[in-house]
Amino acid sequence: MYTLNGKLVVNRLCRYENIQTEVNRIFEELNLPGVPKLPEAKRQFRSDRRHYRDVLNDEQAARIASIFKREIELSGYSF
Repeated sequence: MYTLNGKLVVNRLCRYENIQTEVNRIFEELNLPGVPKLPEAKRQFRSDRRHYRDVLNDEQAARIASIFKREIELSGYSF
C-alpha cells in the first residue's frame, strides 16, 4: 500500500532485508524515543537457505518477475 492511482505516495520504500536498520532510521528521523527491536519470528522456519535463483526454475522466476515487475523496479531490486 504505497501507491495511489499508480503514483508512489510514500517518502521511502524500506527493504525487508534491512528492516531493522530502516526502522531505526525512521525512529531517528521522526525523533521517536527508544530503540526499537524487531522480532525475528520466522527465521527458524526456513531450513533451505539457498538463494532464490538456485531454488526457482526459469518459468517460476519469469512469472514472479512479471507479477512483481513494478515492485522490483521501485525497490531497485534485480530478479
